[in-house]
Amino acid sequence: MLFRSFKKLTQDFQRVNVVFYRNYPKSFFSWHKDEHLDELRNCAINFVLSHNPGALTLFSVDHIVGGYRSIEVCNYTFLAPTLFNARVTHSVTNPTDSYRYILSIGIWKEPYNEVKEYFTNLKLDSYY
Repeated sequence: MLFRSFKKLTQDFQRVNVVFYRNYPKSFFSWHKDEHLDELRNCAINFVLSHNPGALTLFSVDHIVGGYRSIEVCNYTFLAPTLFNARVTHSVTNPTDSYRYILSIGIWKEPYNEVKEYFTNLKLDSYY
């Protein structure tokens, strides 16, 4: 099912890739936007593949004011797809003693809102 769906994605979108992310135990991946070779990916469909209670992905939704960021938590559901706007500044914290694994299907060319509309019928959780 997932592989058939991926094949369809590669037909419907200009540039799609799949990566596995591994967040180290007791780690913090600082504020960033997803970038590779000076190119930003627009969005991703992420699947959390490991149980790590307390692990967080945070979005910074506003500018820093007086050293503070306004944040929103990305509430992943284990093994369920979440549409993720990779152009919004975010960070990843894994305070657990285990590695945290995420399967990420990146969409590079099409804008987030266009991709979100494409997936409307699937009722994915989405962030920004």
